[in-house]
Amino acid sequence: MKIGFIGVGQVGQTLGPLFNKLGHEVAVSSSRSPEALAETATQIGAQAMHVNDVMAWGDIIILATPMNVVPSFATDKLKGKILIDTNNYALIRDGDIQEILDGKPTTQWVSEHFPGARTVKAFNNIMMSEFDEYARPKGAEKRFALPVCSDDHEAKVLIMNLVEEFGYDAYDAGSIAESWRQQSFQPAYCIFSKLPELKQLLAEAEVPIPPQVIIKSLEEAMPIFEKHKREAQQKADAMALSRKA
Repeated sequence: MKIGFIGVGQVGQTLGPLFNKLGHEVAVSSSRSPEALAETATQIGAQAMHVNDVMAWGDIIILATPMNVVPSFATDKLKGKILIDTNNYALIRDGDIQEILDGKPTTQWVSEHFPGARTVKAFNNIMMSEFDEYARPKGAEKRFALPVCSDDHEAKVLIMNLVEEFGYDAYDAGSIAESWRQQSFQPAYCIFSKLPELKQLLAEAEVPIPPQVIIKSLEEAMPIFEKHKREAQQKADAMALSRKA
């Protein structure tokens, strides 16, 4: 398949080479010119293109940009194509997006900018800097799970299969309407958990926008993020121990 990235940050630089290893063609794009992306594209093993060209070229488009720039890429040209939304909303970076602050799932908001696309939510609740490190073969003792949401069953199954090939158990976490359960600062956000714990953590999510999401100070944000990550991982680990007892 042809895999096109919009955004070449950590998501593109982590997943791009993995798609290459699986035999897929990869192209990257951003608001910058292909010439400006050339060095990064070479490191990934990808072609560098303009965003519009990636959208036309790719079978699967992976959106990995700050939420506040999504409207600048809005188009109906992805009709019938799979769009993977990897984004997370943070007020400190993305500014006021009132519909999201009012509780609309971020991926629903994203999908409205790409009418006709077969939108899937995936790869947003895990630290990309640790993605390779924690990948495990099928059946391994410490193989973790990732949630995947979509209203399109075939698209969801295809992306779940990719998750499995990348070294994680894929969990069908429901529709786009349910995708808020894997958003920023939810119980399943930025931790590594096995399938039983992932299911429980997703079920424990209570409100679409936890208060940590709307922090306005960078000085406050990082300690709160680290605290969430530490405590959420401890909780997942405790669940796993309890299940074994």
